[in-house]
Amino acid sequence: MKNGSADLNGCLQKGDEIVHVNGTNTTSYQHHVVVKLIMQTLKNGVVTLGIRRCLIGNTKILENIDIFI
Repeated sequence: MKNGSADLNGCLQKGDEIVHVNGTNTTSYQHHVVVKLIMQTLKNGVVTLGIRRCLIGNTKILENIDIFI
């Protein structure tokens, strides 16, 4: 989300895929379901995202990114 916490955090890049939210695997979830899950977890003040990023033709699972709201 443009100007959202993850965007302003600077850790996410265009094309990143969210593979889990606070430990919940989201790889088979539709975009709107992942957004809803993130919004629900914001109530706790901390959202932990697992991100998959493609680097030079290779897929790499990045370490968790903690985003504090």
